[in-house]
Amino acid sequence: MNFCTLFDSNYIDRALVMYDSLIGACPDAMLYVVAFDRPCFDTLKALSLPKLVAIPYEEFEDDVLLGLKADRSRREYLWTCSGYSIRYIMKRFDLPHLTYIDSDLCFYASPASAIEHFLKSGNDAAIISHRFSDHPENRYNARMYGTYCVQFNTFKNTENGNRILDWWIDRCIECCPGDAVDGLFGDQKYLDSFAELFNGVYEYEDFGLGVAPWNVDDFVLCGDETDQDRVRDHSGIRIKNRHTGEIGQVIFYHFHSLDVFEDGGSNIRVFIRPGRHDRLLVESLYRPYMKKLMDKRILLRKRFGLFGKSSGDSGEMIHEGELRQFLTCEPNLWFLVRKIIRYALYKKKDYMRYE
Repeated sequence: MNFCTLFDSNYIDRALVMYDSLIGACPDAMLYVVAFDRPCFDTLKALSLPKLVAIPYEEFEDDVLLGLKADRSRREYLWTCSGYSIRYIMKRFDLPHLTYIDSDLCFYASPASAIEHFLKSGNDAAIISHRFSDHPENRYNARMYGTYCVQFNTFKNTENGNRILDWWIDRCIECCPGDAVDGLFGDQKYLDSFAELFNGVYEYEDFGLGVAPWNVDDFVLCGDETDQDRVRDHSGIRIKNRHTGEIGQVIFYHFHSLDVFEDGGSNIRVFIRPGRHDRLLVESLYRPYMKKLMDKRILLRKRFGLFGKSSGDSGEMIHEGELRQFLTCEPNLWFLVRKIIRYALYKKKDYMRYE
């Protein structure tokens, strides 16, 4: 199984946790990484991870990308490069198929069977829905930011697979906005058009793929799966869909918008979202992940001098402008009132410690 991702030294702690979890869950996986700054590449080379191939950004960037780099924000540029990295790696290493994964995922079970389902389907590109839980805010988010999520997407190295991939890359070159404007959002909103424009588009629907802050309220931790040693070792987390009753393992969780601070505190930004959250499930996901993240930071600081500066502490989080953002980013008064109520009742639960 071949996977790829891209990140720089600011995200390398999360990426190393992702790598460990991926190889632990899927030992035959190979991860190809475009390292977007020199400290990131040098660190990956020094670590000599057996299932990771690091590619320096200087080799990856071509004249087209360099022409866009100066005019786009950092995240707009990285989003522009997501499809580009898939095509570059698939062609350079002559891979029959390649799955892009975000670096802030954590795997709890192998995604191999899901990918095999796609490979046997006869289709050429596979995308995954956000699977937003059913709330007015999430229906709005789907319209603004896309039904589908650039987090786990597979392309075959076939004529049709490359046609779909090339179309996506060309659109991102034309426009890759960092905010939702004119029906677009980064590299992501384009995925909504895949099935309309092309044949051979497959949607991942396997249970346990793509559990994330925007849908975790749909699940509860199974009663017989509260052994914290197993959870801590990422050896399996079984969940039940509270609506359908379906039970299965989490394959991966997307730790989107998580801040972990040097004092061991964090802002997980889960309970502030709409829905009724199973606190035991959320803690079983987040506390072990935060501990692994801090362990990676200690390693990176001691060996490579990365993460040498304090990134704040949890006692200061409320003063960093987050409340102002919550109060100004809603599209209507009804959403704002609902958010203020959630903030007052539940926000303190988002300030979690890993100990």
